Amino acid sequence: MTAERWKQMESLFQSALERDPLEQDAYLNRACSGDVELRREIDQLLAAHNESSFLRQGAASSALRAVEQCGELRPGEQLGPYIVEAHLASGGMGMVYRARDTRLHRTVAIKILRIGSAGVEMRARLKREAQSIAKLQHPNICALFDVGEQGGREYLVMEHLVGETLAERLRAGPFRLDLALEYAIQIADALDQAHRRNIIHRDLKPGNVMVTKTGAKLLDFGLASWYKSSGPTLLDKTMDATDVTASAPLTVPGTLAGTLPYMAPEQVRGETVDARTDIFAFGLVLYEMLAGRRAFNQPDRIALSNAILHESPPALGTVRAKTPEALERAVNICLAKDADGRWQSAGDLKRELAWIAAVGAKTPAARPIKARRAVLAGLALLCTIAAGFAGYRLHSTPSLPSLRFSLPPPPGAAYLSGSELALSPDGTYLVFSAIDSEGKDMLWMRPLKELSAQPISGSEGARHPFWSPDGRRLAFFVKGHLAIVELSGGPIQVVCDAPNGQSGAWGPDNTILFVPRQFSSVHRVSASGGRPVPVVPLDRSREDYGHFWPSFLPDGRHFVFTALSNRHAGKLYVASLDNKESKVLGRSFGRTIVHAGAVYFIDGGLKSQSFDTRRMDLSGEPRTVGSIDWAQSFDLAASGMLVYRSAGRPAERELVWLDRSGQRMSSALDVGPFQSVALSPDGRAVAAVMGQSNETVHIEVFKLSHLVRNRLTQNAALDYYPVWSPDGRRLAYASKRNGHADLFMRAANGSAEEELLLESETDKVPRSWSSDGRYLSASEYDNKGKYVAWILPLFGTRKPFRFCPSQYSVSMSEFSPDGKWVAYWSDESGHAEIFVAGFPECQFRKQVSINGGHSPRWRRDGKELFYVEGNKLMAVPVATGQSLEYGTPHWLFDLPVKGVGDPYASMDGRRFLVISSMKSAESQPVVAVVNAVSRN
Repeated sequence: MTAERWKQMESLFQSALERDPLEQDAYLNRACSGDVELRREIDQLLAAHNESSFLRQGAASSALRAVEQCGELRPGEQLGPYIVEAHLASGGMGMVYRARDTRLHRTVAIKILRIGSAGVEMRARLKREAQSIAKLQHPNICALFDVGEQGGREYLVMEHLVGETLAERLRAGPFRLDLALEYAIQIADALDQAHRRNIIHRDLKPGNVMVTKTGAKLLDFGLASWYKSSGPTLLDKTMDATDVTASAPLTVPGTLAGTLPYMAPEQVRGETVDARTDIFAFGLVLYEMLAGRRAFNQPDRIALSNAILHESPPALGTVRAKTPEALERAVNICLAKDADGRWQSAGDLKRELAWIAAVGAKTPAARPIKARRAVLAGLALLCTIAAGFAGYRLHSTPSLPSLRFSLPPPPGAAYLSGSELALSPDGTYLVFSAIDSEGKDMLWMRPLKELSAQPISGSEGARHPFWSPDGRRLAFFVKGHLAIVELSGGPIQVVCDAPNGQSGAWGPDNTILFVPRQFSSVHRVSASGGRPVPVVPLDRSREDYGHFWPSFLPDGRHFVFTALSNRHAGKLYVASLDNKESKVLGRSFGRTIVHAGAVYFIDGGLKSQSFDTRRMDLSGEPRTVGSIDWAQSFDLAASGMLVYRSAGRPAERELVWLDRSGQRMSSALDVGPFQSVALSPDGRAVAAVMGQSNETVHIEVFKLSHLVRNRLTQNAALDYYPVWSPDGRRLAYASKRNGHADLFMRAANGSAEEELLLESETDKVPRSWSSDGRYLSASEYDNKGKYVAWILPLFGTRKPFRFCPSQYSVSMSEFSPDGKWVAYWSDESGHAEIFVAGFPECQFRKQVSINGGHSPRWRRDGKELFYVEGNKLMAVPVATGQSLEYGTPHWLFDLPVKGVGDPYASMDGRRFLVISSMKSAESQPVVAVVNAVSRN
């Protein structure tokens, strides 16, 4: 490297270090002006800087001096018995040279490290790489011949490979299909051997795979780590007991190790990695080999991280014509966001790819358009005939007697409250949610001709199941994803992200309609995976806040769904996949099921109303077709089989203390219809919203020492969201006594009359009281269909002002204990995420959550922020002052109740007061009715 070149690199490297990490990419793209080699050198220096704790603590000049000390070996110089012939490459750990082994007269590659104590962690990485490769003898892994040290310079001696890396080869475009599969099988086989020896690569990418005349070779185990596998499938019995625990990780928790465009979601979040992390990276490499482009190619780090965590790459079939369907499916399974949804071993993946290479590649994923249209037209005709026949069965078959019987939960288990039942299309199988004797809830499937049910493996915590039209697959929402399982066997396949999935329906053309989260509209996605897109937007003019229960009409293009609003009862809509228009059909009574010629719903019994498919409208009047109790959930098959669970009495709930792992620290403190809780500033009293319905909800206050509840609000209106004053003497709350929620305040002991704080024509609720007692934050749902955060001064003229004015929704604003910061949620990223901004000017705003969130709460000392993600309680370390610094969000435990306003409260972060469902209240059986539908 010339002195001029070195000076240029030194200047750019120092300038990059002086910038915010989020700005480094854009700066270097401009500064390097297309000089790929220069950019690569600087990236390697940055990688070395980020990996070394010494360099992280030192200045940029220290990094450069340490690299400079490495020095260039010149041709003719000797390391032990090896004579250097030429420089091959430079990397973050050092340099690679071609050399001659004077003893065996063969050409080798030598990797050297920089000199000096600055490379302590680098030497650990070199040692780890040597130990990792030494355990691996595989034709598709670059072999290690020797290790050595000379004059303070440590080195590895490896197999010399002649060829080019996948990264270099990809500059010419995508690979031929047969060649991509050949290399992919070889890489998967190499990973399989590494994983069997409990070694994960952690940095699999095109630049670490060499293409030679003999095939693909896996390189660079510098970031490899040993891990203790969870089962015998990955543990090689020949390993020493010390092998799996011998070395500590090279990176501290929460830091990133690897190359960002090829990281798995768990790497981006700084979580524990395992063999399935390599499988995600493998999927990205294979995708790039097939598509000729990266799966995730966003321009900056934060966008790239967000894409890896939340988005799906374009379907392979859309970027490369005639991609085999089986191959696209294999890649999609590799790229599942949740590791449980991926291939669980590289060996299984290798066998799948080998089968595709031999057989599966003969079937393309996409047929020619004309042929596809012909097939779809034929299917549409068959669907029409089938629908007509089904309608005949439902409406014209002579009436048969109804048979009714109850289905108890599995032995030792209880049905889960609020979960939906799912009958298979032919009415022969039932899927439901239940909690077993160990407190684990999951999906179960029961053939109705048998007396027992079996749990569905991998469905722990799953909700809202629904069937494929052929009855062979089941979809459900689990761990923040929409997932599918083949009932004949096989791993769970992640379709896409669904942070808090509400309900779904599966169409005949493999399109899935679903609602991915609360306060969201109906989205669509292919059952084979992809990026979900909205189908029908929320109608903000009607103040709709969420869609629910999509259900396909017989043509497979139209569907009905329910929209809920703050201003009216639920409305039933009809819409189409082909446009974003929708039409109101009438009032909705909840879940609506569509069969040929009619819609079915529960309204004091099972009711039916005719549906005209030409006008896409309801006709006639609803009529009762089955006599049943009021159902909490139900499903109806075209055969006339009905299943439902009676709502019974409303479930009682209990207050309990949980520790940070979610374990109980006490028996139930109190039992009652709790809707939300607020802990007083001294932690001795609770203000709770109590009631079984919106018409009877009120606020009660009690001391935790004697649990005698005193009713604070006495009117018959909806009173909710109590907020304590900093001195614990007063409570602010919302009340709908005037038809819209206004803000009131009253002494916590009820000794004085209440005071009206803020009145307007829109609904608003209090959220937080500043520690100096001067400000009250509130959330409002305005007449433009979005949430607005207001700050109400409790002094002077008390004129409220908006916090963080925005075109997006801003809500749930929570003051930090020092009063300098406010945590809130906003949907500016497309869904609700937690942000923190300075008060009162909304400056220094930063996004804190990653996968969505609501209900933020500060720890009393301000050193931690809690929030709810789906049903998970999350915690984020926070350092406040003149600036805000925060760590990586991490999961504490799953909240034991859903569908309540504020389900938890905490003072010190060591224990949490939470609302919990009582299992004894969920004992209502499932009732099955054969021939439930009247057939006159």
